[in-house]
Amino acid sequence: MQLPELTTTEAFAQSAKCSTKTIRKNYCLTGHCYGIKPVKVGGRLLWPISEIVKLLNGESLGVESRNYISEEVSEYQASRYMEVSHG
Repeated sequence: MQLPELTTTEAFAQSAKCSTKTIRKNYCLTGHCYGIKPVKVGGRLLWPISEIVKLLNGESLGVESRNYISEEVSEYQASRYMEVSHG
C-alpha cells in the first residue's frame, strides 16, 4: 500500500496564494478546502499534494462544486445567525 505524499497547511496556502487562515476557515466550515480533504496527523492538518496539483491545474473543482460550497457556507452562516439571534 502506497501512502499519498502530504504537505502542511502553510505550504498549501502558499501554493494556493491565500493565507493559512483561509485554508483553516474553509476546512472548519465545510470539512474540506477547495474540495480537498486533509489527513489529521498528531493534531495537524496535512494535505495531499496530488489533490493540490489538480486544483492548481484547474481539475479539482467544477462550477457545480464551487456553487455547492458557497451554499454550504451560506447555510452555516445563516444557522449561526439564528442561534445568536434566538439565544
